[in-house]
Parts: sequence; structure tokens; C-alpha cells
Amino acid sequence: EEKWIREMLEETSLYFILMLNPDGAERVQRRTVQNIDMNRDAKVLATPEARILRSVQQKLKPQFGFNLHDQEPATVGETNEVAAISLLAPALDTKKSAPMVRTRAMRVAALIARVLSQFIPKNIGCYPDDYEPRAFGDNFQSWGTSTVLIESGHAMSDPEKDFIRRLNFVGILAALRCIGNGSYQDAELDLYSGLG
Repeated sequence: EEKWIREMLEETSLYFILMLNPDGAERVQRRTVQNIDMNRDAKVLATPEARILRSVQQKLKPQFGFNLHDQEPATVGETNEVAAISLLAPALDTKKSAPMVRTRAMRVAALIARVLSQFIPKNIGCYPDDYEPRAFGDNFQSWGTSTVLIESGHAMSDPEKDFIRRLNFVGILAALRCIGNGSYQDAELDLYSGLG
């Protein structure tokens, strides 16, 4: 019923893969039941899950992708602040260059940081951007999909991560709205580079 939501849905096409590694999630581990780190299987494609993800990317050729993960307890940069959310526009080469595909992801991450800083001003981190040639996020960038990694961290007195889920919802919804209307392009890259 909200006008802006109708507009967002008219401006974007949304595709979801709800859980890529259900076997690992059930065991609370990164590895699949075949004991393969699926997130490091973007080149070899040894797992059926990795082959599905790659084929979906090839078929849809999405402009943007969100890579959602849980994060072990961590702090923001050199502070003692707990990271509630950490963001990353993955590198697509060892030089950590920023061609347009990565710059778009950096702007979306900056926009998410700007929106979420209203709720968690000291608890947004930036995941290290060391290039990992086997990782899906890094490869999605090189395959032409501007990708934002969102690591869901922790908040005090929130063991079930209800607050963290709300933050994800708000951040992703804001990003989708701004992707749809193009205003993500106005997001200041300094907001991304300034994350801890």
C-alpha cells in the first residue's frame, strides 16, 4: 500500500536464493555435507550448490547482488565496539582496483552504512577486502554483478539476532529503493572508505 514500495517493485526485479548451504547451516558451519567450503568454490564449482549459484548468475546477469552471512563476534576496526553489521564491496583483483562494477557496490554499501548509522552509529564495520580468487563475492564482481557482502554480527542482549535482522531489513530495503531510482549513485564513497 505504500507508494514508495510500489515504485521500488516497479523499478526492480528481485530474485532470492534463501539459503545456499542448508547442510552447513544445520551444522552451524561453513562447509557443506561434502566438507567443502562452498564460499570458496566459485572457480572449481565442485559442489552442486556452487554450480547452481553460478548458473543463476549467468542466466539472470543481475546488476546487483547481496551476499548475506553471519559473522563471528568482532569489533569495529581498532575500537572496542562490537560489530553489529560489517559491509564489504569485495575486491575483484589483487590491486583492489575499483572499476565501475565495484564502485557501484561501494556506493550501495556506503548508503547502507549511512542509513544504519542512525541506529548503530559506532557498530558498523568494514570486512577486510583482501582479494580471494576462490570466493563468490570477489568473482561476482568480476562477472559483472556489483556485490555487497553483509556480515550480520552481534548486539548486546540480542542472542537470537532479532535486532540484527531488523537492521538487515532496513539496510537492504533502503538499498533496493535507491538502486531502483538510481539515487545510490549519490552515496559518498567516503562513507564506505571510512568504515572501521
